[in-house]
Amino acid sequence: TRFNDTLSQEDMRQNLRVRLGKHHITREEQQQRIYEVQRIIMHPLFYDGPNENDIALLFLRTAVEYSDYIMPVCLPLVRNMVEQSLWGSVTGWGLVVENIGSNLTNQVPPAFLQGIVLPLQNKTTCKESTDYTVAPNMFCAGYQRAIIGNACGGDSGGPFITEREGVWYQLGVVSWAPNCASTEDYTFSIDVAKYVDWIMTTIRIA
Repeated sequence: TRFNDTLSQEDMRQNLRVRLGKHHITREEQQQRIYEVQRIIMHPLFYDGPNENDIALLFLRTAVEYSDYIMPVCLPLVRNMVEQSLWGSVTGWGLVVENIGSNLTNQVPPAFLQGIVLPLQNKTTCKESTDYTVAPNMFCAGYQRAIIGNACGGDSGGPFITEREGVWYQLGVVSWAPNCASTEDYTFSIDVAKYVDWIMTTIRIA
């Protein structure tokens, strides 16, 4: 997940619930499971300016029970897995079309889980596409065509995954998109492969 909210970690932990197996955003569904968060660990070098190191770990109070609706995704195999990949999928309940100039809290998200397949872009293309600072451990993906789609407000923190020989890997965590209604913007994500060492070390000592 990502973490750049103004709430303290303790406030966030007490109010946060992790819902797995969800499809409809508001309905209580038979296959869903709800978990309390025991601990939130932000990356120690997180910097909100360019969303650098925009990643955190959530430790749940109880172990996740897997099912046909709840399955794990693997960490990247190698550090340059993004560079070796051509595409990835983003899922979330983010806005389908962003109303420019309107507060995100006043806009209605879709009822059902959305998904889109996005082609990965090279570093030069990512940096030249935006006036925002692109952190070193980020990548971007998209079509630069609003008619096809992009990640949008509310998708931040969601997974950017890809499939290799029947196994799904989490390449990234969606961080930001300058403007999901624009024909010139991409989705920017944290490159999870660059954080595998931190993830595994944190899990061992937590």
